Amino acid sequence: MPRTGTAARQRLWLALLILLMPMARVSGELNRPTPLFTRQALFMIPFQVATVSSGHEPSSEIVLYVSGDRGQTWQEYQRQPPDTGRFSFRAGADGEFWFQVRTQNDASSPPVANQGAELIVIVDTEQPQLQFECVADSDGNLVARWLANDVYLDANSFALDYRFGDAANWQRAASAIETASPSPNGWAAQTSWRPEGEGSTVTVRAQISDRS
Repeated sequence: MPRTGTAARQRLWLALLILLMPMARVSGELNRPTPLFTRQALFMIPFQVATVSSGHEPSSEIVLYVSGDRGQTWQEYQRQPPDTGRFSFRAGADGEFWFQVRTQNDASSPPVANQGAELIVIVDTEQPQLQFECVADSDGNLVARWLANDVYLDANSFALDYRFGDAANWQRAASAIETASPSPNGWAAQTSWRPEGEGSTVTVRAQISDRS
């Protein structure tokens, strides 16, 4: 690494434009980064080491710390040489993981309790559960009811489609949700609409996803 005059001090850059400054620690809700969602239990955390003029010697190792209880406690997870450029992390279970990175010679390491995260990743490998039923009423309208459950459910992703017979193309049910009963981990709702087309049978499908 180039040096000009004094020794080089290291700064760490994490993926997705998250700046890690080893000598400046910030905590509190206002500075909490937006969580990233993933379905993968194993993922990489890239970092880049840049240099700025300082009187500190460059570190020989970059250290990754993880917290599984939102910063209450921190554990050292992995060490890598600066030129490796990434950590590999495997979650033992679904959950919210907070990360901080330190240089080996960082005077303020390791992280302390209640210290904010530099990166938050939510691992959610479970698919949402969807119970769905659809019936025709006496006026020829279709009435759909459903119950969706997931810790990180995305109700805005819900889609309702139908087709007559074996038609190749599905049509989106153009209707507003009439009743909805949200809960912390679930969503119960219903809607009705009049299908447009010809045929004696109608197939209806419903889809929903979570934030991962």
